[in-house]
Amino acid sequence: MGLRIFAGFVDETVKSTALLPVNLSIPNYAIASSSLKRSPGSGDGCLIFTSILCSAVRNALYPSSKLYTLDLFLALGVQLEDEYRLDRLVPYLVVLLTDESAGVRAAAVKTLTQVMCMVETITSGDANIFPEYILPSLRRFSSDEDAFVRATYAQCIASIAETALKFLELSQLLKNEMPSEVEGDTDLYQITYDASLRDLQELIQDEVVTLLIDPDATVKRALLSDMPRLCIFFGRHRANDVLLSHMITYLNDVEWGLRCAFFESVVGVGTFVGGRSLEEYILPLMVQALTGECVVMRWGVEENAADRKGNADAEEFVVEKVLNSLTSLAELGLLQKHKLKELAATILPLLCHPNVWIRYGAIAFISSTTTHLPLIDVRCILYPMIRPFLKADIAEISDLTLLENLKSPVSRVLYDQTLMYASKSPGLGRAGGDGLDAEGKGNSESNDLLQRLRELGMTDEDKEKLFAMKYYISKSTQSRLRKSIADVQSQWAYPDDIEGKSGFVALKNFGITPHTVFLSPPSHGEGKSVNEQ
Repeated sequence: MGLRIFAGFVDETVKSTALLPVNLSIPNYAIASSSLKRSPGSGDGCLIFTSILCSAVRNALYPSSKLYTLDLFLALGVQLEDEYRLDRLVPYLVVLLTDESAGVRAAAVKTLTQVMCMVETITSGDANIFPEYILPSLRRFSSDEDAFVRATYAQCIASIAETALKFLELSQLLKNEMPSEVEGDTDLYQITYDASLRDLQELIQDEVVTLLIDPDATVKRALLSDMPRLCIFFGRHRANDVLLSHMITYLNDVEWGLRCAFFESVVGVGTFVGGRSLEEYILPLMVQALTGECVVMRWGVEENAADRKGNADAEEFVVEKVLNSLTSLAELGLLQKHKLKELAATILPLLCHPNVWIRYGAIAFISSTTTHLPLIDVRCILYPMIRPFLKADIAEISDLTLLENLKSPVSRVLYDQTLMYASKSPGLGRAGGDGLDAEGKGNSESNDLLQRLRELGMTDEDKEKLFAMKYYISKSTQSRLRKSIADVQSQWAYPDDIEGKSGFVALKNFGITPHTVFLSPPSHGEGKSVNEQ
């Protein structure tokens, strides 16, 4: 077919090789694939070397040889015409997808993704290459036995979806521009664009859902890195029903890195799914990660859900990601004014937190809030809440003025001691930290805590700071207790999993019943009788 359609007529969302820049391991040619540029007049020579490599890779025995070949395929593919990329490189890359080596399969997925992203022109014979050839060949990777391969596939699935959509749009242009005397592919005229797009979204959705429920947290984190692009591909309806509903379940995962990845990607997802989903689903979960209390907005009516069993996230890295995400949402103007004031009151106590990144995150959110609130609200509502945490009055609320005038945080020793004491005293933990303000009122637990903290150097100012963080301390303590109890229960409920993942030896597998034995030094006579025996 002589007629070709160029991708210049299509509104491309993302440029190709910047997505997954592979560092080529070619001797004397160490360069990232994103830095490769096409040289005029080099296509014929590269085509000859490509033919030689395609013949040699058939008999390659070692995985290292195949990995070198994949790097050369990508380096030479930049110089080839689109016709040769599709006819010469793609079939051999698809064959390498079935290699027995996990490293080769993962590298083949990345190379195939980048080669397909390079294509800018197609013919009628290539119009259905994704639904009929590429996607069926990649379907096995969502359930591959190796977690590294699945994670690589999850990292590439967004680029694959966008490239498949680009091919669909090119085929639609080809359908409109094809002259009447060309009657080669009649199937191209039988399916409408909407039906083809719906079928393509269903194919990608099946793969994405399988990756979303993958048991390995690494696969989920790889998928979350490109979740905003998948939301654009699926549309708002599918993004809410399919992607967001599965993402929310990640907050119950014990892997704190997965929860961090969720809050890193939630800004892009919240920007796309709309204000209602942001307020009803995403924002309450972010507030719950900070305080353990959830406020749900349903049909414009605010419903206090503090009676729900929610805990603040005990991992400080997660809290820092939550603050950064809230700051980004505020800077984008996605939070309403009354919600900004509520969040500011919730985040202000974290200005006393011993973690410097959490304090910086709280300062950034407070500073961004002042730019979206009226001046009268800033001076009459926000500033009186900030003033107790400042050493002196400030004329303007900004990052610099807050950093310069903020009181010193609670020391790490006092903070950790408070958490440890709260975990050992269930009554104090359930009281939400009120015991810090109950000195001399007959509460023995509170008096013991205050006495211990004063021995560690706590001042009255430190006491006020700890009391300001009482809800965060209480919910963090409950979260740590539940996590430790869950770990112990899972160790005995799933001994095989614990032994395989962490290297522990489960005594239950050997029929050993644990006993509590109190060791004491034996008397002289007992020791002698034992030795004689």
